[in-house]
Amino acid sequence: VTFDGKPSEIAHIKFAITEKDDEWMPAAPFVYPSENPRILKARKILNERKTIKVKLASLDEADCVSAIYMLASQLDEELAARASDGEISIIFQYGRRRLREDKFFKHVLEACPGAVSSLDSLLRKYVSVTGEWDFLFFKGDKGVGLLAHAAYALGIMDGDAMETVRLYASRIDHSHEYFFCNKTLPAIIKAHGFTSDVLRLAIWVMVFKSGNSINPEHIWHKFGLRDALQKAARLDRKNAVALFRSALSKEGEQIDLDTMPANDFLGKLTYKIVKPEDAWSEEFLCAVLGKQDD
Repeated sequence: VTFDGKPSEIAHIKFAITEKDDEWMPAAPFVYPSENPRILKARKILNERKTIKVKLASLDEADCVSAIYMLASQLDEELAARASDGEISIIFQYGRRRLREDKFFKHVLEACPGAVSSLDSLLRKYVSVTGEWDFLFFKGDKGVGLLAHAAYALGIMDGDAMETVRLYASRIDHSHEYFFCNKTLPAIIKAHGFTSDVLRLAIWVMVFKSGNSINPEHIWHKFGLRDALQKAARLDRKNAVALFRSALSKEGEQIDLDTMPANDFLGKLTYKIVKPEDAWSEEFLCAVLGKQDD
């Protein structure tokens, strides 16, 4: 029959073709990528290359501090090149136990108050061996940056370490790293309140590191930055404005507000965070930008 079902005189004749004439070849057995020996070998090499192992004699404070300094000594300019999919794995070997950085630094936070100096040195070393665009992760799929838990611990343990914490934050990818803005910053605010240093850190994060990781309005309103600045402004408005402006430094250089693109700064600090009924925020930010008399 034809395609439309009508009778057809054309016959479809079946021909038997020998295997030799057909030149058919059986397919090779399929090997899943995870079972491919070459891929397994390559993965092993990558895992070894991205892993930093640190010996930990015990969980006593002195040994933990020594381990932190030992970790810092292993960080060098090749760190970013060692990463696999942006990840570096840090393993603290304690006997037969293997502690990853989240577990280790959680213990440091809870049981090692004397580790502040070593944590500060570790984070500053990390900043010194990485570039502005070397975004490294502990768990990339979870949005947790490398040494995120070390920065978390230091920020809570030492209210005077905000500059080191800020330097660390300059190395996070604010489009994909969520831990710092959503965990570390609010934990620091809870631990120390809005001191001058914490205010500067929160302002800096809102301006330079908000985005996909966190809405700047969240920091301004929910974290309490607006209310803290309003309280400071009631005591001394000029000083509060000056404090805000002093927080706007990037890579160690103060930002000149007169040259900053208006759509960048104003877009974050007015359009996104100022609500229609919030006249104070608009007036204060205009003062920061020099749009009105202080």
